[in-house]
Amino acid sequence: MKVTFLELYNEEITDLLAFEECVKFIDDKLKKPIALVEDGKGGVSVRGLEEEIVTTANEIYKILEKGYVKRCTAEILLNKQSSRFHSIFSITIHIKDCTPEGEELIKCRKLNLVVLAGS
Repeated sequence: MKVTFLELYNEEITDLLAFEECVKFIDDKLKKPIALVEDGKGGVSVRGLEEEIVTTANEIYKILEKGYVKRCTAEILLNKQSSRFHSIFSITIHIKDCTPEGEELIKCRKLNLVVLAGS
């Protein structure tokens, strides 16, 4: 399994899992800015995101916490830590399987968890 974590804030996409040495300061938070690119098939993708390999649910929780501290927040009347961003945490799973004929197949599934601003 692999995970990625990105944030969209003020029309800028940043990688919440970027290594400290390849990031810049944005609103006093360490983040790596990235861009959307066309994939040549009529779609859009995000390139350059850090992918972390995980094998357990606890590893996923630790990575969520790592990215969570880099997110943009601001105080509002009802919530002192209201999010000011949209974020997408993606989990990609690759499974190797065999057909009854002995042919190997690789199945790929992706789960996107989305947080909208103000939540």
